[in-house]
Amino acid sequence: MLYLYIFIGIVAFVLLCSVICTIIYENKKSEIKEEYFNKQKLILYEAQIAEFCNDNHITEGDSIFRFCEQIGYKIKETEDIENDKEAIISDKEHKTIFVDKNMSYDRQNFAIAHEVAHIITKTDVPAARKKHGFFTRSTEEQICDYIAAAILLPKAKLIDQMNEANFDKLKRKDKLLFIKNLL
Repeated sequence: MLYLYIFIGIVAFVLLCSVICTIIYENKKSEIKEEYFNKQKLILYEAQIAEFCNDNHITEGDSIFRFCEQIGYKIKETEDIENDKEAIISDKEHKTIFVDKNMSYDRQNFAIAHEVAHIITKTDVPAARKKHGFFTRSTEEQICDYIAAAILLPKAKLIDQMNEANFDKLKRKDKLLFIKNLL
C-alpha cells in the first residue's frame, strides 16, 4: 500500500511540475510577443506602410484592389482553396493572389490585404491565410493581420481608436482583441 501512495505522489509531483513549466513557458512566450504589439511598434508598421505606398504611388485610403494593381498583382476569385483557407499568394513570378470567392466582400478585402502585408514586410508567405486560430497564429502572422487592418483603415482613425482604448495600458490579450476587432 505504501508503494501505491509513493507512486501517486510521484505522478502528482510530475503533473504539477509539468503545469508549472507550461505556465512559465507561456508567460515567456507572451512577453516576447508583447514587444511586437506596443504602440511604438504599431506606429513603425504604419511608417513601413507609408513608405511602401510612397514608393509605389499609392495613396492612403486607396482600395486594396488599387493597391494590388499598383504593385502589379492580380486578384482572382476561386473555389479551389482548401476549406480552412481564405487566400493564397502565388509565386512572385505570376503575381496573383487567389481568394475564396465564397467569402463576404469584407473578408476577401482583409484576406487580400493580409497577403499584401507579407509583400510589404518581405516576410515568407505561408501556404495560405487560415480562417481560424487568431490567438494561436505566429507573431509574424499577427503582425501581417495588423498591417492588413492598417491598410484598410486610415492611420489617423486608427491612432484615434488606439488612444481611446488606451492601447499602451492594455494587457496582451486585450491588445490582440483590439487588433482583431479592427478586422
